[in-house]
Amino acid sequence: MILITGADGQLGREITVRATGKGLLVRPLNRIGLDITDRRTVLDRVAGSGARLVINAAAYNLVDRAETEPQAAH
Repeated sequence: MILITGADGQLGREITVRATGKGLLVRPLNRIGLDITDRRTVLDRVAGSGARLVINAAAYNLVDRAETEPQAAH
């Protein structure tokens, strides 16, 4: 099984569609399904998922705010 973070974004959706189209078992996760800024939750979720591969397609895309909100951008 492949775990895909950022599944609601453009890249995440494309990866999900292509992987499922090839018959691969995919678990797409959006921000509600997995907040990648919460390290402990990510480690627990990945460890308990049985995934053999994790693709991180999540991204901070508020470029205009990156300089004024550096913690969020990081």
